[in-house]
Amino acid sequence: MKKLVVESVIVKENISAIKRKADSATIIADLSCDAQGLGLLKAAALLRAEGISNFAVYEVEDAEKLRAGGFVDEHILMLRSTVDIEEIGRLADNNVACTIGSYDAGIAANSVAISRSTVIEVQIKVDSGLGQYGFLPTEIDKITNVFRQMPGLAVSGIYTRFSGPAAGKAAAARQLESFEKVLLKLHEGGIEIGMAHALDSYALFKCELDKLDAVCVGSAIAGRIPGVTSEELKPVGYIEAEIEEIDWLPAGSVVGAGKGVRLRKSTKVAVVAVGWYNGVGLGEANGRRSLKRLIKGEARPAVKLDGKKVKLIGDIGANSLLIDVTDASCCVGDCVTIECRPQFVKGMPVEYR
Repeated sequence: MKKLVVESVIVKENISAIKRKADSATIIADLSCDAQGLGLLKAAALLRAEGISNFAVYEVEDAEKLRAGGFVDEHILMLRSTVDIEEIGRLADNNVACTIGSYDAGIAANSVAISRSTVIEVQIKVDSGLGQYGFLPTEIDKITNVFRQMPGLAVSGIYTRFSGPAAGKAAAARQLESFEKVLLKLHEGGIEIGMAHALDSYALFKCELDKLDAVCVGSAIAGRIPGVTSEELKPVGYIEAEIEEIDWLPAGSVVGAGKGVRLRKSTKVAVVAVGWYNGVGLGEANGRRSLKRLIKGEARPAVKLDGKKVKLIGDIGANSLLIDVTDASCCVGDCVTIECRPQFVKGMPVEYR
């Protein structure tokens, strides 16, 4: 049996840290990617219990799962701008705010609203430098037209998304400045913009977002933001899996995935049935870089047996890994814990403790 274990108490501590940094700003929990790998409905339930009632998703199916799962009163924002009429209709059916990241997306959402004789809640997305959807800061006229020329849309807010830790604090600060200039121009034009907010956990901890009404955070909930110390946030989640086989192998045996390694001495080897397919060894925010490190054999997550570290033998396979248990007292069925990033984990259930 293998599972991703999530420690509820650590998630709660991270939520408390997020609240302290956000101060009076509203917190929107980004539940994209199965709630950063923490399990969509389970994570949403814990967040709701901690007083967070604003969620954001990236797929229509996730919004539908939340509503069907009993989250009927929470505010849900769809982060992906779309011109797909069918998707917009499903979002409207579930009372989900749509993102408008282009004039065409505004026209599509407005046409759905008019055809239904209703009004659809939307929020404007501004691309302040990330390059993923959104009106450019120079497209003030187009943004203004969404507010004034599309009667089927009720604009409740406007937001941007920062580049994150890979780009650094200076880049996030420049993007924030660009976004604030857009807000100022809209205000000068007499536009009531509603809630102004930004999406990025890194920016919350590294930039001054006090001028914004809300902040949308995702990876901060899981406590895994490069550049943010463990004193501020704590990593959440680890894989728990059982030992499938144990055998003594003589010196000179070649074992392990890929080229394998030649054992220098007689070794007691244990097989654990999880591998890179399950997310083991995928430890970088940049997936391509992480895969390169894995292929080169550089990805070495910590593996523990009975609370003590054990050595990985050879490369990590697609669905198994080998550990050296020569000095350990263990048997088949004993559990090992494996360091991981929850958003990369797949092929196993999520268990909250």
